[in-house]
Amino acid sequence: MLSTPHATLAVTDTHKSALRRALRVTASEKWDLNRRFPLVMSRASGAHVWDVDGRRYVDLTSCGGAAPLGAGYEPVVDHVVSELRRTGGILPGPLSVHRIELAERLAEIFPRAQRSLFFRTRSCATTAAIRLARAHMGTNLVLTSGYHGWHDWQLQDRPAMGLPRTGPGQCRLPLRSRPIRETFR
Repeated sequence: MLSTPHATLAVTDTHKSALRRALRVTASEKWDLNRRFPLVMSRASGAHVWDVDGRRYVDLTSCGGAAPLGAGYEPVVDHVVSELRRTGGILPGPLSVHRIELAERLAEIFPRAQRSLFFRTRSCATTAAIRLARAHMGTNLVLTSGYHGWHDWQLQDRPAMGLPRTGPGQCRLPLRSRPIRETFR
């Protein structure tokens, strides 16, 4: 049996072994096991996930928010594979026909958005959105809920993370130093 603050689970030798391996090389006792249900997953499909013992669960977190259509949603997988075959994958250089076409489509959908910026990671995009909002609003205050990455602004209220003790306005930007539209031209 494995007990956590949230539940008790009958754990097989396979699961115990996987948990020991995870703790040795990647998992955190505090963040991965005591704050969440300590399951080691082996696969996912749609709204379901399976643990290393083959038990099926309903994924109510949608892969932590990363798969709103469910894991392995066939139309998305098929389209991604088709595009990878057609284009050869990631294109060198910052500009591509895909990027231009997507920016044009976004401008049609959101006429007030005159330009589109693309980022390599969700973390970069989130941080850029926070910086733009701070500059536009003229404030450093960030209200947040849930998990949005390992950014200092996101973790500022978690002293256990070892961040320097300062207020929520850590990131001192030159607020309204120039018009927003000129910031990224």
